[in-house]
Amino acid sequence: MIKEILNTIYPNTCAACHKFTKSTFYICDECMSKFDVIDVPTCRKCGLPKENCECNRFYYRFKGLVSPFFYEDVAKKAMWGFKFRGYVVAGEFFAKYMHQFIQKRYDNVDFDIIVEVPMKTLARLERGYNQSEVLAKHLSKLLNVKHYKRAFKKIRSAKTQHDLNLEQRYINIRGAFKLKNKDAFKDKTVLLVDDIKTTGATLDECARLLLIAGAKEVYCATAVITK
Repeated sequence: MIKEILNTIYPNTCAACHKFTKSTFYICDECMSKFDVIDVPTCRKCGLPKENCECNRFYYRFKGLVSPFFYEDVAKKAMWGFKFRGYVVAGEFFAKYMHQFIQKRYDNVDFDIIVEVPMKTLARLERGYNQSEVLAKHLSKLLNVKHYKRAFKKIRSAKTQHDLNLEQRYINIRGAFKLKNKDAFKDKTVLLVDDIKTTGATLDECARLLLIAGAKEVYCATAVITK
């Protein structure tokens, strides 16, 4: 139902440039040609180019992170459309490339379960969807791995992360979530999905809770990553 309504509001327009398109993913051919997948050596832990590795500055609890695109240029515009302007179908495009990177970088990892980073209930209701949940749903089908929908619950209010500096993000997010069913993750290898990786504070907090609940390992995948 949501998809049909959004298709009426944004009929066949590109998520990045908003020109008319017949593309299945709502990204026109011109914008599609401008997408550049990350092809430089990246750190297997933080996902950044090796010269920008943050692992000496932060202790990440997750085992690794992959992302197919940098959060810039056409990828940034398309992500904005996907996240804020109702282009839900663009999530399938991002998930397709996330899947390729997951298979390449995590080729020896057998995932038991997929979860997404949580979103404020009010924000999800206003938007009509959680973009990270959309990505997780597509990846579940592509990887043939169970998707545990809305595994996390918000237990206290936290400021919007993108308004905070690096140190404030880690302080702000600590203790903001809890797992609804801790027993579901015991001895499980988990793929944690989000739309954007900036400092990694939210991903790290979610990984911390999963590991406390007994998860064997937590790996992350995001659609885009900031340098």
